[in-house]
Amino acid sequence: MDHKWYIVHTQSGKEFSAKQALEKRLKTDPFAKISDVIVPTYKETVYKDGKKKQLERKSFPGYIYVRMELD
Repeated sequence: MDHKWYIVHTQSGKEFSAKQALEKRLKTDPFAKISDVIVPTYKETVYKDGKKKQLERKSFPGYIYVRMELD
């Protein structure tokens, strides 16, 4: 199998729901050619009102990475 990474444009703010929809399809469709779905994120430390808070932010809002075989 020749799986490659592809970038898929999604509606901004709906990246995780798009990922869940693809993963749900993987479970129901035995012939799905998708092997991996990733929402690229990074952790950022923010100080607000003197308190340290760690946030997880999207590296590329509106995009997800999909590893699949394209036929």
